[in-house]
Amino acid sequence: MPTSSELRRFLALLCGVALGGLVPLSPVRALPAPPVPNLVGRWTVTGQGAVLCKVEASRCKTHHHGDFSDLEATVEITRQQGRLMHGVFRSKYASEKFVATIGYDNRSFYLVDEDGFAEGRILDGRRLQVVYRHSTDLDAVVDLSTWTRR
Repeated sequence: MPTSSELRRFLALLCGVALGGLVPLSPVRALPAPPVPNLVGRWTVTGQGAVLCKVEASRCKTHHHGDFSDLEATVEITRQQGRLMHGVFRSKYASEKFVATIGYDNRSFYLVDEDGFAEGRILDGRRLQVVYRHSTDLDAVVDLSTWTRR
């Protein structure tokens, strides 16, 4: 009686003959992974946000002011090691350090700053779309923005 390994080889050979050639019995090698995008540099940010201030508005440390606001800011990604990054987010109201990572699909983008987090998509080498959220004792913010490489 043939073993299961012998049966598999026979079936692979039979299929290969039926398809007009021999099927290789060695494992198929994976293609090399595409390179991780390099996001180091300066980015211009334009966005829209909504703020829920839980205390006197002047105590809120946020890049947005008012219930709804437009955002103009800059991002500098200062260091990148593989998928991991460090950077600074600056607007006219505040400055915050952040760390971020690029997802395994080379399209997803995840960020954590001093009090919140963001998820985004790398559209191409020049643009990112980012959704930012935070909720603290002082305020809650949601923002949708586009980052454009300078």
